[in-house]
Amino acid sequence: VDIIAIHGLGGHPFTTWTANTHESDRKGEKPTRLWLRDFLPKDLPSARIITYEYSSSPFSSHQDLGISEAAEKLLVALESLR
Repeated sequence: VDIIAIHGLGGHPFTTWTANTHESDRKGEKPTRLWLRDFLPKDLPSARIITYEYSSSPFSSHQDLGISEAAEKLLVALESLR
């Protein structure tokens, strides 16, 4: 099974899927647990897990791609992974 993680508006392909541990919260460190890497493979060891990055700032005066173009780029990238 393939799992494709696509962040939302204003998101990031990695930090969207992270969480702080109690220890990192106390120390003021960056999040240390990447859900897609640290937890999901334990439940689905044969899954191929892919993140997709696109320009997603809703407040940017210029977008690299519109949503249709980003979707098309995603499809092309997925075809190349086959």
